[in-house]
Amino acid sequence: MCSVGTASSTKKAKFCRTQTEVGQEISDEDYRCHVAELAKEWRKQKRNADHINVLLRDTFVNRRTWISQLPAGEFSLIVEMFPCFEDGQFVSNMLQMPSHVFCLIVSRAV
Repeated sequence: MCSVGTASSTKKAKFCRTQTEVGQEISDEDYRCHVAELAKEWRKQKRNADHINVLLRDTFVNRRTWISQLPAGEFSLIVEMFPCFEDGQFVSNMLQMPSHVFCLIVSRAV
C-alpha cells in the first residue's frame, strides 16, 4: 500500500513502503506504487540511484513473475515499464547481488 507521509506541515509527500525481507513478493498495490515511483525517479534531472536500487530490489519477485509471462523477445516492454534498465548500471546491480540473496530471490520467484 502506498502510504502518505507528511513532508512538512503544509505539504504531503507520497512514498512507497519498502520491503524488510529481501525476496518477498509485495502486494499488487505496493508493486504499482513502486513502479510509479521508479518512473517518477527516472524522470528527475538528478536521480537517486540508491532509491532506484531499493525499488528494483523490492519489485524483483513481482517483476520476475511479470517478465516470465511476456512473449519471448519482448525486451522493449520491460524497458518501457522499467526505463531505468536503459542504463546498464541498474541491470548490472541486479546481476551483482550477493549470490545467496539472488538465489533466495529467484527460489521464491519460481
